[in-house]
Amino acid sequence: MNENIRDKRRSILWTLVLLVMVPVLLAIAIGAQQFALGEIRDIRKLERIPLSTVEASLPGPVRMAGNARPDAAGDLVRSEWTDTDCLWYRAIKEREERDSEGNTSWNTVSDVTKGVPWRLEDSSGSVSVDPDGRVDYELDRKYRRVEGKYRYTEYRIDPGDAIRLVGILDVADGAPKVTFPAEGEYVPIITDRTVSAYRATTALLSTIAIILSVFMIASAVTCLMLGFRLLNTLAFAVVVGGLQALMLLIGGLLMMSQDLRAAQASMVEQSSAAERIVRADLSTLGVTWDGRWTDRALFDKVRSERSPGPRIAAMRDTLGARAERTREVRERFPQNVVAWATGLDPTPRILAPGETPSGGRSVIVAATPAWWGPTLIALVAMIAAWIGMRVGFGKVRLKRLIENVPTLPAADVEIGVNELKGVAEACEDIAPLSGPLTKQPCHWYRYVVQEWRGSGKNRRLHTISDNTCHQLLLCRDDSGAIPVKLDGARVICGRDAVRKEGKRVYNEHSIRPGDPLYVLGSAEIDPTTGDSLRMEKDPQGLPYLVSNLPEERLKVKEITVGFWMLAAGIASVAATMLGLLLFTGRIAAIDQFAVAMAAIGSVALLVVLIMYNDLVFLRQRVEWARSNIDVALRKRADLLPALDEIARGYRAYESEVQPMLARLRAAWGSKETSGEGAARSVAESGAGTGDLLALRERYPELKADTTTDRLMKGIVRLENEVAARREGYNAAVERYRARIHGFPELFLARVFSFRDQRLLEWDTSVRNLETLDFEAEARPDEEHRLEETAAEDANVDPQEADEKET
Repeated sequence: MNENIRDKRRSILWTLVLLVMVPVLLAIAIGAQQFALGEIRDIRKLERIPLSTVEASLPGPVRMAGNARPDAAGDLVRSEWTDTDCLWYRAIKEREERDSEGNTSWNTVSDVTKGVPWRLEDSSGSVSVDPDGRVDYELDRKYRRVEGKYRYTEYRIDPGDAIRLVGILDVADGAPKVTFPAEGEYVPIITDRTVSAYRATTALLSTIAIILSVFMIASAVTCLMLGFRLLNTLAFAVVVGGLQALMLLIGGLLMMSQDLRAAQASMVEQSSAAERIVRADLSTLGVTWDGRWTDRALFDKVRSERSPGPRIAAMRDTLGARAERTREVRERFPQNVVAWATGLDPTPRILAPGETPSGGRSVIVAATPAWWGPTLIALVAMIAAWIGMRVGFGKVRLKRLIENVPTLPAADVEIGVNELKGVAEACEDIAPLSGPLTKQPCHWYRYVVQEWRGSGKNRRLHTISDNTCHQLLLCRDDSGAIPVKLDGARVICGRDAVRKEGKRVYNEHSIRPGDPLYVLGSAEIDPTTGDSLRMEKDPQGLPYLVSNLPEERLKVKEITVGFWMLAAGIASVAATMLGLLLFTGRIAAIDQFAVAMAAIGSVALLVVLIMYNDLVFLRQRVEWARSNIDVALRKRADLLPALDEIARGYRAYESEVQPMLARLRAAWGSKETSGEGAARSVAESGAGTGDLLALRERYPELKADTTTDRLMKGIVRLENEVAARREGYNAAVERYRARIHGFPELFLARVFSFRDQRLLEWDTSVRNLETLDFEAEARPDEEHRLEETAAEDANVDPQEADEKET
């Protein structure tokens, strides 16, 4: 009783933990998705901003490249560790820490950043840069040294360094300056690398975040299904794939809508600012402009005139490049659908039809991360997908096998796959084992000794020894008992004993006499007897399962592992595709949706494989049950010659026995196992057996013979065997028909030609050998029937009867 209460409490606690984890995992998934979509939006911002010279830069978001120079009015700063004059530096001091396991880590002691305004200079001029604000510095390390337990690292911008930046160009009081405000349609960057490399790194981070989101969604669905005991594999696959696709689709659509509107507003704002500057500059040249950017002839004309003519043309070229990039991003799928659905106005055209910006600046160059990043993601994800799908599919297959194989009494077990439920019992002349920890008798045990090592977060249990021992045991139920050989069995034990002594932990898992026993395996001929069966590992490789847990708990235990592994496999399929997409150098919200669709496709394929395997297994069980009936009928036919020889030894009774044997031989010799022929054969043999039993009751001399007695009981066993195997066949047919006519297996059965099967409908009954009274006298009505039969058979010549039989 106490054990049952503990199991119920443990089950309730586990359910509550799973249900509490659902919103936590979904929150992590949403957070990771928002981070990923934010990174993708940053990539879009960078894609829309073309590289421009200082002269051609427009107020608003700009991307420039040049050399760092000191500002005329500014001073240099002296770096912390190298004592170098520079424009900006970051000095980091770290201390080495070592734990009890010898693992080393560096903890930050100080992190100092300092800089002054400086200028960015290119071939067209220079512009002031004020680094005050939130800026992502992506610079190569210029200095590092280790002294004792301390490590000193320094990053710097020195005069003359080649620098690339993305910021906001502000023209105030006629002096252009690049600043880095908190808001704006740009990404604040100062780097000595290319912006494409920054985009590639951002794409890698967004991919990792999406992978995390997909894993968290799959984990949340697994907790939800297990928490509510929804163990349907098809429903699990649909919910996992559907929720992934839904969340990625909604988040992606919202991000795309926000991104397109912000890009349109920024483009219009920059066009207005450029228009004011161009009008002012054209007025100094005495040129009237109607505001049409597409007037190519006008701008080609001013390009060749005196200053500021070339600057005006260069600014138009820069604005045109940004407009073309914005249009390219907008016209990608599904951005074009989102723009149409939200009624967004088209991007204003700057360049004339057929005109392209100089230097190909309207083309967005693909930014591919370093080869090792996508390769590592794809490789690890493929391995995880293979392991998850394989193990998960195996667990689901085992669960389906448990559901598809009916439970049989021990007395009705037949050769092949069977499921038994009973009680563990010791075999005769085999003494039970003794548990190493509990010293209690048992049939199987696993003894594990572990020891705690390490300290803190590195404290781990290390296995010192792991031993398993078992013996032959019996599975007994109300109908009898059958031996169970545990070699090659996967034993799932529900009985544990734990003892702790110091740093050591001792665990004993055991199956004891009297424990409930569940067995799923193959019944094969026992080599020690030659005429009985025992449960052992299936030669075809089907699962062999032995447990002292109830069937329902066993299914929950197996499908729990199966769902977790399938969830990991499905998410890993998505991660594999994301890793492969990184090689294209482009990352978009539609990629995540496409990956989710691919995950659904893989789940659908997995479900089809599971259903197909189920149908094949059920069809094979029908064929196997049919062949068992055929074997039983052949056994009955082969028994007749021995019975005939014994009957010939009793010459006084031949006149009655021989005609009965002729009829029995004709009935038992039928090879039909289905349809009307088999029904007629069984009916005739049953009537003949009844007559022969009645005859034996009539003649005490005949029933006194032990050989005949043994043969007569064998006949009854064969009759019972046919009846039992017919019931088993019909049960298998009913399960098979229920599946091939149900949804959705109906479509699969039609595609792969799973044909319907007919039930065997002859009348059979099981005779109880224990109640068969050979000493009782024949009843008057039965005696009268036998006298009439004897009178009819007296007119039949024995030789003629043999000829009819032949």
